[in-house]
Amino acid sequence: EIELLCYESAHLPARGTIEELCRLAAECGVTYNVHLPTDLSIGHRDGSHREQAVNAVLRAFERVAPLSPSTCTLHIPCDGHPLPADDSERWRDRVQASLGKIVGAGVAPGLISVETLDYPLETLKDLIGAFGLGVCLDVGHLILHGRDVENTFAAFKSKTAIIHLHGVRDGKDHLGLDRLPHDLAAPLTRVLPTYKGVVSLEVFSFDHLAASLNWLEERFTPFSAPARHSP
Repeated sequence: EIELLCYESAHLPARGTIEELCRLAAECGVTYNVHLPTDLSIGHRDGSHREQAVNAVLRAFERVAPLSPSTCTLHIPCDGHPLPADDSERWRDRVQASLGKIVGAGVAPGLISVETLDYPLETLKDLIGAFGLGVCLDVGHLILHGRDVENTFAAFKSKTAIIHLHGVRDGKDHLGLDRLPHDLAAPLTRVLPTYKGVVSLEVFSFDHLAASLNWLEERFTPFSAPARHSP
């Protein structure tokens, strides 16, 4: 499966590109998941900004629909976290209203996966459950912000539609997995064997990809097909 990054709301893939990706999927047997735009926030304080954000998410869903993505990952930033209790509640209310508009426009809620960012995802746990949303467990973000990977996975395992994997070192993420210190890598070797969904190596260079694949191969037994016997 390939993760398609639609980070910029004003620069979604052209329809011709989507058609080509559909052709490649049919020919090569690949599937896709999509990262929705990150330049707008559905929980923003400004109403016009939130409206733009909702419309951008809906445009992205409409554009990538022919690809039948397994999930579409949504950033819900909370600027200034931790917020005072009053502000946090108002932020959650804004997020709830925006999610209601997105789902009300016909987007299947199970197709949306809310990504772990710099705040505890438990902040939105009741909304995720109420709307029937999925979760994108970004392991690199959890490590970067000092969250417990195993506890977060346990809390959201039934909702996790996709895991983003990347290395973290010295405050920088989206590195190869080989850059993870041993004590931070250890939880992954316990979590990954229990997870059966999509895993995306969210790195942005071939070198980081190759290093990550080697890292995984060294720690996990490759799948072996059973021997085939002649009748």
